[in-house]
Amino acid sequence: MRPDPSQSLLWLEPDHPIVILRLASVFLCALPAVRELYQYVNDPKCVTVCRGLQTLNNACRKAKRMGQHCWLLLATILTELLVISKWSRGQFEEALPRQVKWAWSIGGTLLLLYPAIRVSGTVI
Repeated sequence: MRPDPSQSLLWLEPDHPIVILRLASVFLCALPAVRELYQYVNDPKCVTVCRGLQTLNNACRKAKRMGQHCWLLLATILTELLVISKWSRGQFEEALPRQVKWAWSIGGTLLLLYPAIRVSGTVI
C-alpha cells in the first residue's frame, strides 16, 4: 500500500523527491497539529485541575479554539482529497463492495455524531 494516494494517480515513483518532501512536511505539520487538537477537544489534565480548584497564574489554559497548525493540516488534507477526486475519475472501474460502503457510512456517522453529542451534553 502506498503512503500517498495521489502518488499513484500522478505516476510518481515512491522514491521521488516530491513524495518524500510531502511525507516529511505532513509529518512535521502533524506533530503540533495533533497536540493543538488534543488540547482543544479533550485535555484531561486541564479539565480536572480547572474544575474545582483555583489555579495559580492560569497554569491550566483550556484551548478555546483550534490552533493554526491544526487548520493548516485540515486544509492540506482537504486539498489532497479534492486533487484525488479530480484526477481519479475513470481510474477505478469496480464499484466498492456493499460492506465497505456500509462500514464507511457508519464510521462517518459516528465521527460526526460523537462531537455533536459531546458538545450538547445529552446522552442517547
